[in-house]
Amino acid sequence: MDATDHLAPSTPFQSRQSQASFFMGLPQEEAWSRLEFAQSERLGVVALLAGEGHGKSFLLYHFRRHLARRGVATALVSLQEASPDDVLRQLSEQLRVSPMENGAGRPLWSKLERHLEGLSLVQAPVFLAFDDVHLIQPETANLLPRLMRVMEQFGLGTVVLSSSASSSKAGGGKSSWRIPVQSLRVDLPRWSEADCARYVRQMLQSHAGQPLAFAPNALETLHEITLGIPGRLVNACRLAYLAAMAEDRSLIGRETILAVSQELTGDFSEEFSMMAAT
Repeated sequence: MDATDHLAPSTPFQSRQSQASFFMGLPQEEAWSRLEFAQSERLGVVALLAGEGHGKSFLLYHFRRHLARRGVATALVSLQEASPDDVLRQLSEQLRVSPMENGAGRPLWSKLERHLEGLSLVQAPVFLAFDDVHLIQPETANLLPRLMRVMEQFGLGTVVLSSSASSSKAGGGKSSWRIPVQSLRVDLPRWSEADCARYVRQMLQSHAGQPLAFAPNALETLHEITLGIPGRLVNACRLAYLAAMAEDRSLIGRETILAVSQELTGDFSEEFSMMAAT
C-alpha cells in the first residue's frame, strides 16, 4: 500500500489491484499474452523483469485471478521478507492443500510435494508466481530451486520469477542466488504517452458522477514527470484530482500537476525540478 491509498475512494484513481481500476497499457497487454503462452505450453521458468512501479505485481495479481477463474491451480507469493515457512504456508493455502493431507504431522514441504504429485496424476496445470525475487532472503533462496525441480519433475507447468533487479542476481545484496536459466524472459517497459492518456480517460469514464477533466497539457506533463511509470502516474493523478476538487476546479491543468509533484518528491524530485525550471 502506498501513501495515498487512503485517498482512493474519493477519486477515480484507486489501488491498481482493484477490479474497478483494471487497465493494461500496451506493455502489460504484450506481457499478458506471453504469460498466456507460457502457461498454455507449460514452459518451465519465466522471468518477469521491470523497474519499480512498472506494474509487475499488478499484472501477476490479475493474471492469477484470470487463471483461477479457469480452474487452474495457481499461487502468487511475495518473497519480500518471507521465510521458507511463510512461502510454504502461502503456497499450501492458495493451492488448497488440506491440513490433514498425507497425515496431520507431516512437514509442510512433504504435504506440498505430495499435493503437486497428485495434481500431476490428473494432468492438472499449475502456475506458480513469485514476486519481489530481488528481495529474497538467503534462507528462502534455497527453497525455490527445490520447488522448480518438483514442477519440472512432474511436468506441472510454469514458475514465474518476478524481479525489479536490473540483473539476474536476486536478494538485494543479501543473497548470491541468481535467477536460473529461463524458458522465457518477459520485460515490462514504461507506458507511452498514449497509454498514459488512455489510462486517465478510462478511469474518468468509469467513475460515477461528473468527473473532472484533464487538459491536454496536463496529460503531457503527467507522462513527462512520471516517465510513464504506472505506479507514479496513479499517485500523481490521485493528488492532482484531489487538489482540483479542493480548489473547486472543473479542469486539471499543467500547473496542478506540477504543484502536486512537490508532494511526491520521493517519486520524481529530479523530474519535477527540471519541469518547474521550464
